[in-house]
Amino acid sequence: MNHVKTQTRTIFALAAIVMKRYLDAMNRNSKDGLFTGSVGGGDWLTTGGGVADDVMGTAYLAFDFKLMAEMAEAIGETRDAATFRDKVAEVAEAFAKAHIDAEGNIKESSQSGFALAFTMGLVPPGLKEKPTFDSHKHATTGYSNNINNLGLSQNFGVCLQV
Repeated sequence: MNHVKTQTRTIFALAAIVMKRYLDAMNRNSKDGLFTGSVGGGDWLTTGGGVADDVMGTAYLAFDFKLMAEMAEAIGETRDAATFRDKVAEVAEAFAKAHIDAEGNIKESSQSGFALAFTMGLVPPGLKEKPTFDSHKHATTGYSNNINNLGLSQNFGVCLQV
């Protein structure tokens, strides 16, 4: 079994090299912890609403740093893991300041933006009870955020009517 553990560590180490390059590119398209580039298709196939590119990009930037922190920890790269965790905190703070208002609403977002913010840990504790979903009683997410809506429902008790 030790060879499986070694092979898995090797695969993670190789993937980490590629992911670091990806995160470098994401950082080049970011300013002060906020993603400023384009996410391509965005929340495609949405049934209404959607989510702004900077909201979606910043949410995924935080999520990618979180995944990289976990990967670095798993392969024993504790210094990198700490750096990535610091970046998660930086991006989460920037996200909250730029994209969440005092009432807990997410900037230019339908349920997709809410789902991203909640499931990716970007909503500060004091605002978790405030958001409302003005969805005209039906889900308004596209294909790329349906899985986040399931997590929102399961982890936060939010029921999205379809």
